[in-house]
Amino acid sequence: MRKLLTLLAVAVVLSGCTGLTSRSIDDPLLLNTQEVTTAFSGHTVRSYNFGRKINTLTYYDANGSVLQERFWEVRRGRWHVMPDGQICLVFDQPTCRFVGRARGNLYKYRRNAQGQLKAIIRYADFTAGNVITP
Repeated sequence: MRKLLTLLAVAVVLSGCTGLTSRSIDDPLLLNTQEVTTAFSGHTVRSYNFGRKINTLTYYDANGSVLQERFWEVRRGRWHVMPDGQICLVFDQPTCRFVGRARGNLYKYRRNAQGQLKAIIRYADFTAGNVITP
């Protein structure tokens, strides 16, 4: 019985510790302008869109141009980072979103009608250079 209680106490302590270090996906630590620029500039990034359930590859050139491959087609656009840390992509219309860190991953966020952040994209595989063939 004593071993069982000790094991249970250790499990409770360890589960409490992970709760303190793990941020909810919708309660991120937002990145600032420099952090976003450093993470994306000169990298090809694989991302997963939660709503559309699709993966894309996007190359963020340091000169502000962007190549994005989705649905086996490549589209060209521009990108920049706002002073508040939002990353903006311009293909047809500009869209700017916050980037945050939660649970050891980077996510792209939009604000819902109540002004709360909602994760819409999970970023993965930041690869140096352009791996997209236009």
